[in-house]
Amino acid sequence: MLNICICDDEDREIYDIRKIITPKLDLTGIPYMVKEFSSGEACLHSIKGGKERYDIIFLDIEMEALNGVETARAIRAIDALSTIIFVTGYSEYVFDGYEVRAFNYVLKPYQPERIGKVLMDAIHEKDTQASQILQVEAGGKTLKIPWKDIMYLQSDKRLVIVQTTTDVFEFYGRLDELEQQLAGPFLVGGRSSCDKKDPGR
Repeated sequence: MLNICICDDEDREIYDIRKIITPKLDLTGIPYMVKEFSSGEACLHSIKGGKERYDIIFLDIEMEALNGVETARAIRAIDALSTIIFVTGYSEYVFDGYEVRAFNYVLKPYQPERIGKVLMDAIHEKDTQASQILQVEAGGKTLKIPWKDIMYLQSDKRLVIVQTTTDVFEFYGRLDELEQQLAGPFLVGGRSSCDKKDPGR
């Protein structure tokens, strides 16, 4: 399921984006859901506490109260993997996207071809990300850990310990099953641990 969010304080702008992207999504055959929010605060409320997670977010920059950049900054503090696409009527705002790692932008008034291309590029980016993420179930939640952040994995009977550059995650599972996801960039050390390949070896 591809979860998409459109956040804009103008109903007409939300309608226009949805009208453009839904036929494109229908053609892909990918199951999807589109949610709409009229403010950054409402969008953030749906994300906080793990209530929702959006794969692709169309985010208007010029919104009252919490603007798009501030909203994106708050989203990044919660979710580093969402693909953020800025929507703006002013090209000078585009550079604000670097700070929050925005994937791309679309300018108003909307050009269907431009939005369609950005959408398909974003979907392709999500497919690439999915192949570079360790995804596991832990404590009733889905953990998505980028390969590049993993230092090593270790097992203690049925407990798997993942040490990343910033945190430690523990969950029940089988290390040999995880090796199927990590076989590309990882070197397996015995049956109890997986260490990242050392390029110098």
